[in-house]
This record gives sequence, C-alpha cells and structure tokens, in this order.
Amino acid sequence: MKALLILFLILGTGVAGGGCGTCKDSAANDAGGTPFIIDLSSGGGFSGMHSGFTIKSDGSVLYWQGMYGRREDVRPLGSMDAGEIRRLKALIDEQKLASVRHRETGNMTTSLSVAEGELLYTISWPGMTEDASDIPEAVRPVHAELQRLLASFQEKAMKEQQNGGRRDPVSPPKDR
Repeated sequence: MKALLILFLILGTGVAGGGCGTCKDSAANDAGGTPFIIDLSSGGGFSGMHSGFTIKSDGSVLYWQGMYGRREDVRPLGSMDAGEIRRLKALIDEQKLASVRHRETGNMTTSLSVAEGELLYTISWPGMTEDASDIPEAVRPVHAELQRLLASFQEKAMKEQQNGGRRDPVSPPKDR
C-alpha cells in the first residue's frame, strides 16, 4: 500500500507539474531560450497614474495601469507570434540594453524594463511613451519596434478604456 502511495505521488507530481513546465520551456525556447519579460510604461504627473504593456517570452501581451508601483488593473490583450518575439529579443540583445545606464525622470517618465533569468534592468527617460525626443540613442531602435508591435494592442486597450474597462461586446478580442 505504501509503495502504491509513493508511486501515485511521483506520477501525479510528474504529470501535474511536468506538463506546465514543458509548455513554459517550449515557449521560452521558441522565443530564444531563457524566459523574459519586457515592460514599456509611462506615467507620473499630477495624478501619479502609470500605464504600460508587458510582453512575455511566451508571446502574451498585457495592458496594465495603476498608481506608481502598483498594477491595479491588468488586462490580457492577446499574443505575438514566436517570430516577432525572437526578433524583438534579438534587437534588445543587439543594442546591448543590459549595459545602458540611463535613469532620468521628469514630471512624466517612460521606462523600459527587461527581466531575463536573474538579470533585471530598467532604462528611463522624461516624457511619455510616444515622445521620442529624450529616448537614449541605444534604446531608439527597440522603442520604435515596440511601438510598431504594440500599435494594434494599444488600439484595443484604448477601446476597452473608453468602454469603462469592458471589452467591446460587438467585436470579441482576437489574437494577432
């Protein structure tokens, strides 16, 4: 009886945990190896509100908003395909963003953060996400690519915000 219980625990743990780990590892491998998260956000000003987009190595794209340091409203918006994720990650690596040391702030501040494995780096500059004038030179190509990739997701987020956070009942969300 004891042997059956041990066998059940081993098999149960392997099936329950192994399936999810395999999916995550597969998604990370599709995007280039180590799982990563990219955040592009802006905010500040009188209200202190921040909003931004999170892109995960599995392709999922989230829109979030909240007071500085808090994500009070997080909404999944869809996903990017593995090819887009690989190209974005390659561009980040090519521009050597991990070595960029730029932490400026203003009344309104934009931040680009990348978390990969044990590494976390954040680059910030004054202004809103769309304002390109103060973006550090090394970040410009990555920022431009993020703006291009996120354009359709930004449109979806704006529609939801205009609907009071509700998804548009006429057109259900679609993944790209």
